[in-house]
Amino acid sequence: MTDEIGYYFAYCTWLDPRLLKARAPSARVVTLGRAHNRRVEFRRSADSEGSKGWCHLSDTGDAWGRVAYGAIIEMGLPHDARVFAANGARFLSVYGDDGAVYDCWTYCLNNPGEPMKVPDYEWDHILTGIEAWTLPRSYGDELRATYDAAEACPDPGRANPVPLSDE
Repeated sequence: MTDEIGYYFAYCTWLDPRLLKARAPSARVVTLGRAHNRRVEFRRSADSEGSKGWCHLSDTGDAWGRVAYGAIIEMGLPHDARVFAANGARFLSVYGDDGAVYDCWTYCLNNPGEPMKVPDYEWDHILTGIEAWTLPRSYGDELRATYDAAEACPDPGRANPVPLSDE
């Protein structure tokens, strides 16, 4: 590994293979993995960009004993990366399905606020990713319950800002 290449833990919208390719064309999926004592939540940002829900990988509260599924991605900086003040890089150990443990980075909210649904296009990416990687049905059900329990997004039909190809 160099300073420019590392392992990214794709746990939410980035699980959609088309979105991953659009955002990071040179990324390489290493394996699927599990982050222990982590829980995907949908929350508004308490300090900025609070008009929508965001994916957040929590390691507090009821995250203890849970598992967040995702993909371990080898990649450089994302293509046309959009920087959001609401998010910061976090580092975690992820247990790969190949038996190795990976030191990964991912994005989480800096200051997670109240539960709020993500916009529709983001939820669609999450569902596509769950299906594409054949993640456990129970995990998909857990994400659905978390999503359903969150407050409605003020603009759920906003346009997807990332153009996707059909390739």
